Amino acid sequence: MKKILSASFLASLAGLTIFLTGCAEPLVPASNGENPQLIVNANQQTADMAAVETVTVKVFEAYDCDKLKEKSVIVPAGEDPIKTTLKYLPGPGGESTVAEYSTSFKVEEGIARIDWPAEMANLSNIDTSCASQAFLQPIEKTLTQFDSINTVIHSMGGSVEAFYTRMQMSCPEETKECTDWLTYTNNEYGFSIQYPPKYKTVLDTYGWKNSVVNFIETDPRTQSYRAAISIWNSPNDYSANDSYSAMKYEVYKVGEKYAVISYMAGEGEDEIATEWQDIIATFEVIK
Repeated sequence: MKKILSASFLASLAGLTIFLTGCAEPLVPASNGENPQLIVNANQQTADMAAVETVTVKVFEAYDCDKLKEKSVIVPAGEDPIKTTLKYLPGPGGESTVAEYSTSFKVEEGIARIDWPAEMANLSNIDTSCASQAFLQPIEKTLTQFDSINTVIHSMGGSVEAFYTRMQMSCPEETKECTDWLTYTNNEYGFSIQYPPKYKTVLDTYGWKNSVVNFIETDPRTQSYRAAISIWNSPNDYSANDSYSAMKYEVYKVGEKYAVISYMAGEGEDEIATEWQDIIATFEVIK
């Protein structure tokens, strides 16, 4: 009986030894007499800390107006990843960087707010289609990669409205700080009309017969013609022309001529139609 017990005990002991030997790494004695297990733990902790303290983020760059490419930026330990990206993003018209040229930057309730100096209004060619896309899209794409930022709102000299008016763009839906519409005045034919800053006015007679002004959406994602005002000798002359056949329109008499406001609002674009009815309601004959 004793021999059986001894054999069982020895077998269990041998199995335990094999289990421990197979699961644990052998400890190599430290040459300086320190506890080798402490050295292993310390090295692992250092590696873990390095992984936590170093962050890689994306910064987007514009090329060919509306096309973007990305590059990776390693954020040094202790730096704010969001503010680090501002050092790599160009300001309006390539003017320095966002970090250097902007006057303030903050994030609140999912909105990144960037304020630009008032003298930005004097920069030339920053509101063209190509320039505005190259300026704004990299900022939007880079900052919204962070979970704390859903959108970006700009201001100039502390005024949101001043920025978007200067850029000939509409204010983002997330802000109620823009209220004033712009006014287009035509002194030759004697009329004026107000419109929201989501549009900019241009003169394009190619494909727009008798047009004196066209309204283009300034959103870089659309950049499409939305409306035009053309001058005709009679409403029948307008109706007989194919240039505006797919558009809704309203006619106003201005002097001896007729001003026709044509706008595009297709099926499912009820909001656009309502918007342009509001715009047309501001039309005024001034002489």
